[in-house]
Amino acid sequence: MRITKMCLQNLRRRRARTLLTIFGIGLAIMFIITVGATTSRYITVIKEMNLFFTGDIIVVARGVLVVQGFPIGGAIQENIVDTLALMEEIQAATPMLFIPNPSETQGTLELMPKNITIGIPTQSYSVLVGSAQLKPNGSWPHANSSQAVIGAFLASKYDLTAGSKITLREQDITIAGILETRSAILSQTIIMPLKLAQKIYGYNMLINMIIVKPKIGIPSEALANKIESEVDGIKALTETERTDFLQPILSEAELWNIGLRTALFLISLILITTISMMNTFERRRDFATLYAIGASKLVVTRIVITETTLLGFFGGIIGTIMGAISSILIVSYYTSIPAITIFPDLLIIVPPHLITEILTVSVLIGTLAGIIPAITIGRAKLEEILRHEY
Repeated sequence: MRITKMCLQNLRRRRARTLLTIFGIGLAIMFIITVGATTSRYITVIKEMNLFFTGDIIVVARGVLVVQGFPIGGAIQENIVDTLALMEEIQAATPMLFIPNPSETQGTLELMPKNITIGIPTQSYSVLVGSAQLKPNGSWPHANSSQAVIGAFLASKYDLTAGSKITLREQDITIAGILETRSAILSQTIIMPLKLAQKIYGYNMLINMIIVKPKIGIPSEALANKIESEVDGIKALTETERTDFLQPILSEAELWNIGLRTALFLISLILITTISMMNTFERRRDFATLYAIGASKLVVTRIVITETTLLGFFGGIIGTIMGAISSILIVSYYTSIPAITIFPDLLIIVPPHLITEILTVSVLIGTLAGIIPAITIGRAKLEEILRHEY
């Protein structure tokens, strides 16, 4: 405790240098957390898309790009569902219309990028949302109705509740309920009856995906091959195929994230080491005095390392705070969701394990940065120091 107090006093004696060092470390930590949190968030969202239809086969138009579980564009005839239903290996075939980033919305609810409209038969909502529930006073839209359920983020952003009215492509829609879920995708989604979605987006008797659930014991790969061979113009993707498509991209993103972290940590290490060596050189007289009154080299080493450790710790704290704030602002900007709405999800965007990891590494870097100056001053002899200083 006495050494720590002494180190804090020493750091305060060089306030400008100490503050600049801590701020420099904080900036590096901020970038690490911001890039790491946002990259991890987007990777999580992409991976989450595949969790919706675990074990199912996704049928889409041939040549259409499928990002995990959802297609980007394309259209197939709705009557293909009836064809698939006749196959004895299939337990259920659910048609769906997936429209990401609607570009012609107007009225109360003007959708921005990252918002999605999904049309699905009213009896099949659970295929999409699983066990997710609606907030109190909400209900699921009925067939042939002009109703929709929206995610919690959209509801908060536009101050909508069950019973609110919106206009989507000149179609008046009543909000039947608010979906209560932590899913990054469903929280920004409008879910409505398939017929209503087809009418609004001009997909008359068309859909762009079918979720096929194989019967128990039926291999997905064999069933997917059979579907493609018996139905023209479509492709059937198993869970493995959907995952393998984006795996190289996700691996590159994670590798880039690790590389950036390593580079910034090395910069922090060099910064603390350089500043510590400067401080140590300027304080040779102080160290000589300590040696003269009987202090051991171990005590001096502890002082040097404690100072650099404190620099790493304070820099880590400041960087973590700035990184959390910047992560929220970036997610808010790219999702068009108010930052105040995202703030309750701070520990989801910047998970506790990431904060703990960053702070631990910051302290470790501070400790490592003190080794070289500590060795340097430890090798110096009292008579040499006094000769240079006096």
